[in-house]
Amino acid sequence: MNKPQSVHEVLALWGTLRAAADATKLPYARVCKMQARGSIRSIHWPNFIDAARKLGVDLTADDLLRMHNQAGRRPRPKQTRGEPRGVAA
Repeated sequence: MNKPQSVHEVLALWGTLRAAADATKLPYARVCKMQARGSIRSIHWPNFIDAARKLGVDLTADDLLRMHNQAGRRPRPKQTRGEPRGVAA
């Protein structure tokens, strides 16, 4: 099986978003949001790496990072408690 090149291809490994949610032990609504955004938050990467491995797909954190960067995502700036978003420290 070829290695997925995008988040959409990762989610397609299971055929349906419901099956992807079940395999990764994540709520269906969260997986739907990932599909819509075209991005998987890094906190969920281990879920996807483990679930893909069970399918025989060698998905790595480096693969997911590359997909994240291709999607144009940037890390959020640190926010101090009580400080509104967008205000630099």
